[in-house]
Amino acid sequence: MPRIRASAHASNFLTVRHYMNTLQNMPIFVRVVDTGSFTAASASLDVSLGTASRAVSELENHLRTRLLHRSTRRISPTPEGLPYADRCRRILADMVRAKDDTARAAGHPSGLLRVHRFASLGHRHVMPAIKANRAQFPDVQVELCLTQTMLNVFDGTCDLPAPGALKVQTACRLRVRSTAW
Repeated sequence: MPRIRASAHASNFLTVRHYMNTLQNMPIFVRVVDTGSFTAASASLDVSLGTASRAVSELENHLRTRLLHRSTRRISPTPEGLPYADRCRRILADMVRAKDDTARAAGHPSGLLRVHRFASLGHRHVMPAIKANRAQFPDVQVELCLTQTMLNVFDGTCDLPAPGALKVQTACRLRVRSTAW
């Protein structure tokens, strides 16, 4: 008789949740190692003493090894715990760098902005706005189409199709910063 297995989706969810818990426990473990005390670590991270103790216990259960020597006077990393703490520091530093890089990229737009305007507005209002935005956002390429005909705004050929209630320059800036296009 074949064995019944858990679905792949349920298994993946448990794995993802487990790794998320591990990532959340790493900074607590590192702080315990750095301070040599659950009390000091929990106070500096603003978590309860029980939360700090449980976080380290969960890591030890996950790794199936003891990470800390615990005594009434002192806490110190085991031979397995010391390299694990170093690796955790690198992982946490990488996470901070990834977050910072992403935040910088989000504040640094790039790509192609397609603008379609009536020719009468383009020369007087749109060109100065594009010039100002090019200085501020040099990695944004602008494709400007000046025409005297009505545009089909639903055909996907433009990102900023027609003047709205906003000033042209403000509208361009809002669109340049958007990541939804």
